[in-house]
Amino acid sequence: MGETNKNMVEKIKDAEELAQKIVLDAKNSATSLIEDARIKANNLVKTTRQTCFNEWREKVHDTEVQAGNQVAKLIDDATKDKNLFFESGQKTVTDVANWLANEVIISYGN
Repeated sequence: MGETNKNMVEKIKDAEELAQKIVLDAKNSATSLIEDARIKANNLVKTTRQTCFNEWREKVHDTEVQAGNQVAKLIDDATKDKNLFFESGQKTVTDVANWLANEVIISYGN
């Protein structure tokens, strides 16, 4: 019976060693899975940040182009308004000059 007890004790020790190895392998696998998940999460964050930055940069560029177009239109409109104002003022100046010349001629003669 002593031999059987030794065999049983050895079987129990072997089973405990196998169980410890299985637990250690599971811990290592879990650590590896966690590290892989962390790397994937970091890469996803980096990719998302880059994508958002690129979208923001495109929106800024589009806004700058729109602003440039609006400024060009405002300058063009202001130039047209200035020319119209100048032309309308020119006519008024000419009318006043003619009236004044006529008044001088009437008052003082040719």
